[in-house]
Amino acid sequence: MDEERTRAHNAFISACDILSRNMAESGEVHTRRTVIGQDRKDIGDFACLVHAVLGIMAR
Repeated sequence: MDEERTRAHNAFISACDILSRNMAESGEVHTRRTVIGQDRKDIGDFACLVHAVLGIMAR
């Protein structure tokens, strides 16, 4: 499970970085990625928040 979890975290971090770069290139506000920082635990907490919000929206 640890390898799968690491791969999932790495994929999420990569997706966040790509999204932030694209938003910056488009002139959009992209400070959220900077605020989260590089700490894997903080990024994981953000992923949990996104998951919770999407789950509530799907109800």
